[in-house]
Amino acid sequence: MAGINFSDNIQVKGRELHLQTHWIESGNQIVSTLFDGGRVLSKVVTHHTPSSEMDELREKIKDIHIENRESIALLYAISTRVKTVRHARSLHMLGRQFLKWNLLDEAISELEFAKQYDPEIEDIYLNLGEAFLKRGGYKEAREILEKGISKFSNYADLWHQLGKVYLKEKAFEKAHQTFKKCIQLNNNYAEAYFFLCLCFLSMLEEKGENIEINKKQKTLQMAKNHLERTVHLSTRFRTPLIKNAIQRIEDGRIVDLFNQLEQTERDLPPYVDLHFHDVFYLEFMYGEKGRDIEMISRYVTRLEHVLNENPEYADIHNNLAIGYLIQCRALFQKALHHFQNAYEINPDFERAKNNYKLAKNDGKGLVILLRALLK
Repeated sequence: MAGINFSDNIQVKGRELHLQTHWIESGNQIVSTLFDGGRVLSKVVTHHTPSSEMDELREKIKDIHIENRESIALLYAISTRVKTVRHARSLHMLGRQFLKWNLLDEAISELEFAKQYDPEIEDIYLNLGEAFLKRGGYKEAREILEKGISKFSNYADLWHQLGKVYLKEKAFEKAHQTFKKCIQLNNNYAEAYFFLCLCFLSMLEEKGENIEINKKQKTLQMAKNHLERTVHLSTRFRTPLIKNAIQRIEDGRIVDLFNQLEQTERDLPPYVDLHFHDVFYLEFMYGEKGRDIEMISRYVTRLEHVLNENPEYADIHNNLAIGYLIQCRALFQKALHHFQNAYEINPDFERAKNNYKLAKNDGKGLVILLRALLK
């Protein structure tokens, strides 16, 4: 199954990006890599278990490549329009999508506008902190996350992101205390235990041989305990690489282990990947294809699949409910079209004409409802 590859240039605002999508058989992964002038910006991985049919796999990879290519182009195409309407939720989604592809300047610009128009969206602070952190602006990341925490002190994700900033700044004790605060808010936060492990490993690497043997052994044990706790809480971390890392910590072989674990965490699949929701929302509100019945149906089907795997996620239930209403609206429009066709074919068909008027009037309520839900 090797050799399946798709490639395209994407022209965006005087800039040429390049997207490649290929298959990695050993990991059952479809990898889309975005380049800017030969520099890798990001890699987006889709885990897929293929059938034995080569043509089916090729079509799946092609579909993902086209979807990603079009979603990147969409972000630039609608950016000016979204800024004009000053809709914070749309700006936030736009910034989040730019962040997904490591288009960091664009992400920060959109997220800053979103915060300006609605400073009460807690995830804006989280995503801005991540964008500044990725760009190496540790001071900016720390300041925006601290501002977020001052407004939403019980939001564990903000504390976790702040701990990662402290870790990059080598402020290990602050990182330690911040990850502990995250766990106080959510005792099952697997990533916080994982980064506590990294925090202890960083302390050991910094001190090198200048540490008492008893203290070293105690620190190694804490790192191991936190990594084991991570594995216990999350199936995402149950990989051979993490298992090997636990053994290395137990044996005291930690040279370069921090970097390996950090990269391993970045490569793990997300718990729930809902980026397609943002793309659908932006396309529906501002794009040219968002109201196509087939596209709406694909969106709803994807949400149903994600919900089947993650029935306890409230956001998915909420998004699916709105998806069903959007689907109803699309079918409603289709029904109106056929009522209209009926009386145009037969002008004396009074029942069809009356049905059209009744449906059109009642349909206004559904439009008002959707506008309120999508606001």
